[in-house]
Amino acid sequence: MSEIKLRLQLNRGRHGILMHKLARISEEAEKFLAFFSEDLRLNAEDWIADSFRNGSLMFTANYVGPGEDLQFVRARKAMARMIDPKTKIGDLNGDLKPRTYAQFAKIAHPIDADDFIGLGVPNDKGRFVTKQLTKERALAIEREMNQVTEEFAGFQGSVVALFKSGTFWLKEIVSGKQITCQFKPYQYSDIWKLFEDPDGIADVEGWLIISNGVIDHLKIEHISSSEEYREGDLDKFFGLAPSFTGEMSTEAYLSELRDSDEQEG
Repeated sequence: MSEIKLRLQLNRGRHGILMHKLARISEEAEKFLAFFSEDLRLNAEDWIADSFRNGSLMFTANYVGPGEDLQFVRARKAMARMIDPKTKIGDLNGDLKPRTYAQFAKIAHPIDADDFIGLGVPNDKGRFVTKQLTKERALAIEREMNQVTEEFAGFQGSVVALFKSGTFWLKEIVSGKQITCQFKPYQYSDIWKLFEDPDGIADVEGWLIISNGVIDHLKIEHISSSEEYREGDLDKFFGLAPSFTGEMSTEAYLSELRDSDEQEG
C-alpha cells in the first residue's frame, strides 16, 4: 500500500463550518504536512484534498507524489504516532522533528475549547482509525515544547571537533549521534590531548540539558580517556578473590566446571 492519507473531520455533529475557521485550519494543516514531508523526504507539493463529505465537513489529505516503499512505511507509522493522543515528544523516534510536532498542535488553534478535530489514518485493512485533536491536547503539546530538564548522564565516544569557545562535539559510540558538550576553561588542555589521538575514546559525565524532549547539550563535569583493551588485561581479573576456588587452583576449578557441564548435557 504505497500511499499516505490523513482524514480530517471538522465541526463533527454540526452543520457546516465558518469560513475563517476552515481557512485557518487548512493553512495550519498544510504547514504541518509540509514539515512532515520534509522530515520524511517527500514532496510537500504533492498532497491533494479529496473524498469530501458534506455535513460537518470531512476530507482526506492524500499524498500522490513519488517515494520509496520504506519512506511510505515510515511515513504511515509516523502519521499514526502523531495523531495518537498518548504520543509525547520523546516518542517521535527520530522520524519527525520537534517543530513538526509543534505545528501539528497549531491545527487546533482555531477551534473552540469544547470542540475537536477528528484525524484518521487507514489501518492494514484500509479502514480509517480516527483520533481526536482537542484544544486541550494542543495546549498540552505547547506546554511540553517549552519544557527544559536536566539529568546526570554519561557517554562514551570520540571527539570530532573542538572549539575554543568552550564546546566540543562528541560522536557517541552506541548511537553514532553527535552531542554538543560544554566544558570549563581549565579542562581545555585535557580535552585537547584527547583530540590529538584520532582513534581515542573519551568517557564524559555531566548534566544533560534536554529541551522539549531532545538533547540540547551536555555540561561536562568529568572527562577522561577510555582505556584501550590490551592483551592480558582479562588475566588481571583472575586472582582478585583468592578464596573463591577454595583449595583448588583456578585451572583445576574451571576444569571441574567443564566436566560438570558435559555430564549434565
